[in-house]
Amino acid sequence: MSFLTLFYGFRSGSVRDPFGHEWMLQHEIEKVSPEEMQKRWSAMLGNCQSSKEAAKYSPVQIQHTTHTMIKKILLGLALIIAIICVIASFQSDDMNITRSATTTATPEAVFKIVNDFRQWDAWSPWSKLDPSMKKTLEGPSEGVGAIYKWSGNNEVGEGSTTLIESKPNEKVGMKLEFVRPFAGTSDVQFTFTPEGTGTKITWAMQSKKPFIGKIMGMFMDCEKMCGDQFLEGLANLKKIAEAAPKA
Repeated sequence: MSFLTLFYGFRSGSVRDPFGHEWMLQHEIEKVSPEEMQKRWSAMLGNCQSSKEAAKYSPVQIQHTTHTMIKKILLGLALIIAIICVIASFQSDDMNITRSATTTATPEAVFKIVNDFRQWDAWSPWSKLDPSMKKTLEGPSEGVGAIYKWSGNNEVGEGSTTLIESKPNEKVGMKLEFVRPFAGTSDVQFTFTPEGTGTKITWAMQSKKPFIGKIMGMFMDCEKMCGDQFLEGLANLKKIAEAAPKA
């Protein structure tokens, strides 16, 4: 590794990586006026022992070196991007998330809350991410055909949830359609299973990962992030169901 200060105010040098590639690096350490640059260049020529040594530091050679360095950097970035894309292409297309919680409330009490979109803001983990989120309800107030639409900040995005299945005290099924930040669809199910004197609530979601989702999954655990939000929502749902008046 060797570095030297050049007449035009840059510190320049080269390094060799473990794979044998040589990289040229430059960093500006001072602003040099054209007059001062010419003065330094003339002085350097006078101190050089040969024209060959002077040519090594000529503006033309320095420009060539800079262009070579930029090309190597761009090629290196292209190679890294290509490797990431290849690895991402082998990732699974499917994303399945399931979380469960138990409550002392009855299956009927929990079912009534989930089956009614009017009550979702009280327990949904996403509502508090954007208090000013715009929400609209369409269709019946609860049960099959009810539609919940939202549009908010970048954390909640925009989309709609359509209730497509409703088995009293047993199951609620939904179709999620996302508009942003990424377009996509997901299938969601809430199941309510009697357990002792209470209920086991299971929240499950299945979706297909877009290619950008596969790339993001290489750098973050999307399953855990979404699963943690499910657990938060289940905890809220449990609290509300247990506080509801007994029938």
